Amino acid sequence: MITKIEGLEHNPKLETLLLKRNKIGKGGLDDVSELLKVPSISVLDIQDNIIEDENILPEIFEKMPNLAVLYTQNNGFCKKIKSYRKTMIARLPNLKYLDDRPVFEEDRRFAEAWYKGGLEAEREERAKFKKEQEEAHMKNHQAFREMMEKHKREKEEEEKKAAAENDQSDRVSEGSERTDDSSIPTSKLSTYNSENT
Repeated sequence: MITKIEGLEHNPKLETLLLKRNKIGKGGLDDVSELLKVPSISVLDIQDNIIEDENILPEIFEKMPNLAVLYTQNNGFCKKIKSYRKTMIARLPNLKYLDDRPVFEEDRRFAEAWYKGGLEAEREERAKFKKEQEEAHMKNHQAFREMMEKHKREKEEEEKKAAAENDQSDRVSEGSERTDDSSIPTSKLSTYNSENT
C-alpha cells in the first residue's frame, strides 16, 4: 500500500490521481504535499486513507487551482472540519463534485452565504433563491402563454386571409359565368335580323 504521495514531478500534466484505500497520512501533511507540485490535477480521490490533519484544506486543497472533483470520505480530517461539506464548497471555488454528489449552483450559494454570515445568511440566501426560482417559473409560464396566443392569432389571420381569397375567387367565377350567359354570338344576331326583315 502507498503511504506517501511521491514522484508526481515527473507527471507535470497529470489531471486525475486515484489513491483510494491506502495508508497515506501517517506522516501528516508531508505525505500529501507532493500534490502541490502538479497544479494540473483536477480529480483527486484519497478516500479511505488515514489523513487526520484538518489543515489539509488550507495547506493543500486551497492551493490546488484546478481541483474540481474531490473524494475524501473516511479520513479523520473530515470530522474535524466544522460543517465539512459547506466549508469545503465555500473555500474551494472550482469544486464541482464532492464525495458522493455534485456541487450544484444553489449548493455553492448557500455554502458561501453560510461561510460569510452563518445560518441566518444561509436562510436569507435560500429564501432569495426560492423567490428567483418562482419568478423564473412565472416568466417561463408567461412566455409560453404569449407564444401560444401569438400562434393562435397568426393561425386565425391565415384562416381569414384564405377565406377572403376564396370568396374573391368565387365572385370572379360568378361574374365570368354571367358574362358568358348574356353573350349572343354575332352569327345568331345576324340570322335574327334577317328573319325579321
